[in-house]
Amino acid sequence: MKRRKIKKYVTKRLHQLANDVATIGVHNNQEDIHQLRVHYKQARAFLRAMGNEGLKTGKFKMLKNLYGAAGELRNMQLYRSLLPPGSATTGNDAELAERENALLKAGARVNMHRLQKKLLKNIPATLPKKAIARFIAHNNATINKLLNKHATDADIHAARKALKDILYTISFAGKGARLYPIAHKHSLRQLEQLNDLLSDHQDHVFELQLLAAALAQKSDGTNVEMLRTTQKQLQEEKMKIRARILDDTDNSEPS
Repeated sequence: MKRRKIKKYVTKRLHQLANDVATIGVHNNQEDIHQLRVHYKQARAFLRAMGNEGLKTGKFKMLKNLYGAAGELRNMQLYRSLLPPGSATTGNDAELAERENALLKAGARVNMHRLQKKLLKNIPATLPKKAIARFIAHNNATINKLLNKHATDADIHAARKALKDILYTISFAGKGARLYPIAHKHSLRQLEQLNDLLSDHQDHVFELQLLAAALAQKSDGTNVEMLRTTQKQLQEEKMKIRARILDDTDNSEPS
């Protein structure tokens, strides 16, 4: 990949992020927050493939803080979507407002123009196919190491992040980057299916954490039983997803 193409890709991703940052406080629904995080991870994967140099800048760290704040808000949004209609408390509303405010403050600290100028200045003359292949191989090894019968929730989350980097790398590097098998998968479709399972598992992890915190603050009332029922259902679903993840990574066949 030559410098001109690298510059075009980085500019496109940063433009998407600039639009996301500009709408913070105007649109904070789940899909908007999700897209902000996707665009961040696309840019991060590309910078990682180039050797992480861009990630070391203080300006990109501010963007990382924005990504984290967006994640905290999305987790709260996911939790509220689990609650029965009308069961959200004043405390829930206050926490949601607090996370929205934290995202707004994090967005105000990001100067996309300066970030773009800094990153484009340090773009290499080329991103060799061998470098891309090494990046994919490194993440593939991480996934294969983490996804085993002893995998913890943290291991599965780390494997998901490594797979995200692979998928985003394939999206910008094209067919030349498709060095299968990856995570014991033999096609992009299979990788995307595994990614969906990993994402669902992580959503359930966050939801269960928030439900546990909510139950710890309640001693009685109808909502407690509702929350406990939801908690049990989510735990069962999470374990089924975990089994599918581990089974798929052990027994995937070419298709």
